Amino acid sequence: MNSHKTTHHTTGGEHQTTGGEHQTTGGDHQTTGSQCPVCNKWFKFPSWLEMHMRTHTGVKPFKCDICGRGFGRKDSWRNHKLVHMNKGDI
Repeated sequence: MNSHKTTHHTTGGEHQTTGGEHQTTGGDHQTTGSQCPVCNKWFKFPSWLEMHMRTHTGVKPFKCDICGRGFGRKDSWRNHKLVHMNKGDI
């Protein structure tokens, strides 16, 4: 997946988007979605905000059953399991 960053200038300020994020700076720009109460980033879907909040809380609900390492994202946990498969642990 390619990452991109776009800056749009509006009359009241500007906003930047990177992937699924939507961040506003200045002005009275309105957007739809969910805003992080910690860093004010905007997310298109509530589930993306929920996943993002783990960066602030440190919650890691996905645990490796081989080594016990925790992950905040399911895709990172799945990729980690490949390490054990390559080592022959599974």
